[in-house]
Amino acid sequence: SKGLYERAIEVLGHQGITDVICLMGFYTSVSMTLAFYDVPAGAEGMQR
Repeated sequence: SKGLYERAIEVLGHQGITDVICLMGFYTSVSMTLAFYDVPAGAEGMQR
């Protein structure tokens, strides 16, 4: 809602809102990649 957005601008500023949106997009990308490759929780790296 507009009120919530205005409160967020007061607290974080325009740069802070942009940072939060970018961070959410990044985590969404990582999440979708892990889901696509079916990586189990707690997975460890590959043996070399």
